[in-house]
Amino acid sequence: MRNLFRAAALIFLAATLPASAQTALNVPTADGGQAALRVFEAKGGAKCAPTVILSRGLGARVDAMRFLSGALVAQGYRVIVMRHLESGRAVFQGRLVRAGRLRPTTGDEADLASNKERALELDAAYGFATKTCRPPLLALAGHANGAVTTLIEAGARPRFAVTGKDRFDAYVALSSPGVGRVFAADAWAGVKKPVLFVTGTRDPGEGGARAAAFEGAASTQKRFAVIPNATHFALGGLGASSTKRKVVDLTLEFLGQIGAKTWKPSAVAGVDVRDKP
Repeated sequence: MRNLFRAAALIFLAATLPASAQTALNVPTADGGQAALRVFEAKGGAKCAPTVILSRGLGARVDAMRFLSGALVAQGYRVIVMRHLESGRAVFQGRLVRAGRLRPTTGDEADLASNKERALELDAAYGFATKTCRPPLLALAGHANGAVTTLIEAGARPRFAVTGKDRFDAYVALSSPGVGRVFAADAWAGVKKPVLFVTGTRDPGEGGARAAAFEGAASTQKRFAVIPNATHFALGGLGASSTKRKVVDLTLEFLGQIGAKTWKPSAVAGVDVRDKP
């Protein structure tokens, strides 16, 4: 019950985080473009605070994951949100194209050009995050296509020509895909660092499909959490507050353990958790 009230309070703080608490800026990318970022400084203003870079999914609102960024800020993390302007509504429509519901005029989460732009934006965000110091903990987290971006950086090999650099201490993948158009069955063998995978019983592809990344990754500090009744969109911030509370608790617990260099069974109640310690 204590964890429930704590997570609810953190989500409330996230929802009420004033606009003045964030900075919007553009950072140059290697191809001459610009990466659009939103930066939330850690509560208390630590000069070299632990830092989390967030990657949103296709077509999601820029502030969709504010529930998570606000909770992290309240717990002393600096948060950098990649706005992914190349992954807006037009790219999201590509998913509907694949399902035969729209005319084929756009890409989707397996679109090479979009994923190359995401990689360039991640390079820029990483450079910004480490410009003045290397944070004591540096993590990358993402939902859906953002989880694809996260796992590629962690060492997963996609079917398209984008390669990650594994520069982070830990990774959080919400609704990461299983075997399909993005990843083959052996895609995750190169994922060595700690990863938290989170899905839900109402998240399409849950079970064998979404568990594939967890099962295929190296057997060191991997955690797979299934939240009852959690939908795909709620995991990304657009749905039930109960799901968002679980995502917050799981993420803070996981990052706290990695930051403290410990590994304990999850204490988050009401979630089915499997570990590779």
